[in-house]
Amino acid sequence: MLRLGFLSNHNPFDKNAFSSTAHFMWRALSENPSCSLQVLGKHRRPRPIIDRFWRKAANAALLDPSVLDRFDAIVSLVSTNLVVKYGPLTHVPIIHCTDATPGFLKEFYGYDIPDTAIENERRAYDCAKIILFSSDFMRKRALAEFGELYAPKMMSLPWGANLETFPTVPPTKPPPNPLRLLFIGKDWARKGGDIAVATTDELNRRGIATELHLVGTNAGSIGRGTTVVDHGYLNKNLRKDRLILEHLLNRSHFLLLPTRADCTPMVLAEANSYGIPVLTTNVGGIPSIVQEGRNGEMVSPDANAADYADRLIALSSDQTEYEALSRSSFEHFRQHLTWSAWSDAIIGMLEKRYTQ
Repeated sequence: MLRLGFLSNHNPFDKNAFSSTAHFMWRALSENPSCSLQVLGKHRRPRPIIDRFWRKAANAALLDPSVLDRFDAIVSLVSTNLVVKYGPLTHVPIIHCTDATPGFLKEFYGYDIPDTAIENERRAYDCAKIILFSSDFMRKRALAEFGELYAPKMMSLPWGANLETFPTVPPTKPPPNPLRLLFIGKDWARKGGDIAVATTDELNRRGIATELHLVGTNAGSIGRGTTVVDHGYLNKNLRKDRLILEHLLNRSHFLLLPTRADCTPMVLAEANSYGIPVLTTNVGGIPSIVQEGRNGEMVSPDANAADYADRLIALSSDQTEYEALSRSSFEHFRQHLTWSAWSDAIIGMLEKRYTQ
């Protein structure tokens, strides 16, 4: 059995940390019978009232370097600073899991990335034995930014869906009258919330009764009665919020995500887990998640509301074809987009490369 350490700036016990990715990555490895896992640092389970005042202390990844050599490998999640800090202190192989490069975040997200971030990322690449990207797009982007020298270390493996439970069979969707669209995202502008609303208006203008349900963002004055419903931010640590999200996933016909820039939005996998096909943009790492015609479709980044409306009408006009797409979306999730599949793959990778 492999002994693994889990190194992360994000608290794996908090389902809100890094859009739940830290939690579900940790849990998938914890539940894998082929390894034992220890969280490194001072992370602990959230205490909502106390953490309002001590949030930084609760999430600080502080650790005693002497424990590092106890493991067969260390899995690090988007924690370049920790890999650079602790990597030189151990001979244990580090798997540096990431979904973006500093250059991508600066160019497409508009983040204020200091020049030192690029050099720190290079140092993390030097320290790591495996650099594991969440999409092949980002692996290729990193090769272009940092050079072919790192190619032997670089691999890609899609992340899983960040939901507590999943249906065992694809839910039967209600008839598409109205057609229910679901938009999930915190960054209203970058995720294309305005296009989602405009698409809903366009469909209703064409006589297609359509509802848009918004999750994750406060759309303010965007809400328009029964056609656009703003559910706000849903906290996955709270059962009542999880039930609201589950209800929306059960009843929605499509996930609409007209994102302008993205790494690998796992909300696409979450939608597929409930048999929801996705209509999104061909940008960033999304092609690593969406297989057109199987679990959804992608449109050009410059597509407008009319373009999205055209595709939604085409995809929903034949009930038999829609049901087939819903089933194949569910099967695509089960085969490729679960955290258990991710953990099995990374364990197999480690057994092959470092335990022979």
